[in-house]
Amino acid sequence: MNDRKLNVLCFIARKPGLYLLDTLLNYDEFNVVGIFTHSKLPSSDDPNRGLRPEYPIFKETAAKNNIPFFIVDYIKDAAVMDDMAKIQQYDLLLSLNWKFLVPEHILCKSRIGDINLHRGLLPDYAGLEPIRRMLEDGLDYATITAHLMNEEYDKGEILYELNHPVNRKSGESVPECVDRVKNELVRLYPVCAFNAINILLTRNKKDLLYV
Repeated sequence: MNDRKLNVLCFIARKPGLYLLDTLLNYDEFNVVGIFTHSKLPSSDDPNRGLRPEYPIFKETAAKNNIPFFIVDYIKDAAVMDDMAKIQQYDLLLSLNWKFLVPEHILCKSRIGDINLHRGLLPDYAGLEPIRRMLEDGLDYATITAHLMNEEYDKGEILYELNHPVNRKSGESVPECVDRVKNELVRLYPVCAFNAINILLTRNKKDLLYV
């Protein structure tokens, strides 16, 4: 790859988003130019919407690395995203565990592409709880799908799919299996992201990532 780093804007949350962020920061190929995340738990997890356990780590990581850091917890703020004006030009937008639609006026601002990492096989398992639904349908694997983003949830061209065997254990309930598989997938999100990025770099006739 050439010497110029890829500037990456991150819309990320939860443990998978934190792992993806740490991975990006550990590679010289990337320069994270902004982090958007959520500070409050969703009401489905906590009716009082307390602080997300990963949020302090996101904040500390951003401060340590001098990365612009922004919080979006409500849909009215997500629809506007005024803070985008503070972000320098970026090559890629990466979204993982981001709960809102990225506004149309932000999409296609990146030089190379806007990538969402969805924890489910698309298009059949768009939306919420894809792993549970895949298990209930009898699939023996879970999928991370990297796709280009547009103005609809979990739509856009599929760039890359990464399948992970479920290996359902004897006596393991569906909720137990879902929680275990979610944890197993955490380390695979960067792999899926890097493969999708390489596909876009190939299209744009740019140097591939060697990570």
